[in-house]
Amino acid sequence: MPKPVFQHILPRNIYVQTTLMTQGVYYDVLGENPSVFQGDLERPVENITWGQAVDFCNKYSEAMGYQPVYFKTKKGDVKWDKKKRGYRLPTLVEWKYLARARKPTYYSGSSKLDRVGWYGLNSEGVTHPVGLKAPNDFGLYDMSGNVAEWCWDGPDLNSGLKYAMGGSWADMSEKCSLNSDAYAQYAHVGSVMVGLRVII
Repeated sequence: MPKPVFQHILPRNIYVQTTLMTQGVYYDVLGENPSVFQGDLERPVENITWGQAVDFCNKYSEAMGYQPVYFKTKKGDVKWDKKKRGYRLPTLVEWKYLARARKPTYYSGSSKLDRVGWYGLNSEGVTHPVGLKAPNDFGLYDMSGNVAEWCWDGPDLNSGLKYAMGGSWADMSEKCSLNSDAYAQYAHVGSVMVGLRVII
């Protein structure tokens, strides 16, 4: 199974995937590829719900010898066991920290979006293989554009909404900026504009 590259980020002491999760790794873990933009397994996986992203994190943890960190309650709610170490989605605060990489740039890694991201004016209406644009100062690729990334949390525990950050291949530049408001997406709805990146 291909193993994504992870970057150790201090002082938070987390390891973050340097690229978006690819269709190839997603398929190796779950045996399916829900993505709309297929044809290259190095493209980011998309068209997945938040629940599918969480399920992937657990299955990927098991495949790589770690403990699943998410579990369902009797009511069907998904909880995070912070005592366990396994792959997970970043929180909104973590995502913003990782995207900014301690730099005051307008986009993640640059003040010029064409240098670091695929968006509505340069994507030609499709996703692109991960890691082709320049990284930010943490060595993380595609945190502005290509596909937005599911985060663990949302605006309201009872709303059914979760945050998807970073903007996508279909968005205009403002949506990909680090000054853009957090984007709330229904957790049970997949989108061709949303994928994931895991941390541990």
